[in-house]
Amino acid sequence: MPAFRSVGIVANPQRPDVPEAVTSAIAWLQRRGVRVSADPDSHRRLQLAVPPFAWDSLASEVDLLLTFGG
Repeated sequence: MPAFRSVGIVANPQRPDVPEAVTSAIAWLQRRGVRVSADPDSHRRLQLAVPPFAWDSLASEVDLLLTFGG
């Protein structure tokens, strides 16, 4: 069982290397059985195939928050 069951992603889509890094991280996490979600802006702007999380309930939704691109 993974140490983290749920991971949230926040990304800066203006950085050219971010979309590929985020997509790779999502695939890696999902292969390990981790539930992944993204902040609503990253979800929309990068067209991520994971559900968006709600900022007001973030602490109860994710075990770890990863940020990409500063």
